[in-house]
Amino acid sequence: MESLEEMFNKIEFLDNLLENIEIKTIQNEVLTEIYEKRKQTIVNDEAEVKNLLNLKEKKAKLDKSFIISSFLKTNARKKIVEYKTMIEKLN
Repeated sequence: MESLEEMFNKIEFLDNLLENIEIKTIQNEVLTEIYEKRKQTIVNDEAEVKNLLNLKEKKAKLDKSFIISSFLKTNARKKIVEYKTMIEKLN
C-alpha cells in the first residue's frame, strides 16, 4: 500500500503535468493565431504587390499613350503651319 505522501506526490506530479499540458495548449493556440495572422498578412501583401504591379503597367501604358498623343499633336500642328504657309504663298 502506498503511503499518503507517495500518493500526494503522484497527485502533485499529475497536477503539474496537467498544468504543463494546459500551458502548452494555450501556447499552441497563441502560436497558431500568430501564424494565421502572419499568413494573412503575407497574402494581403502579395495581393497589394500584384495590384501595384498592375497599376505600374497601366501607368506605363498611359505614359506611352500620352507620348504618342503628344507626338501626333505636335506633328499635326507642324502640318497645319506648313499648309497655312503653303496657302499664304499661293495667295
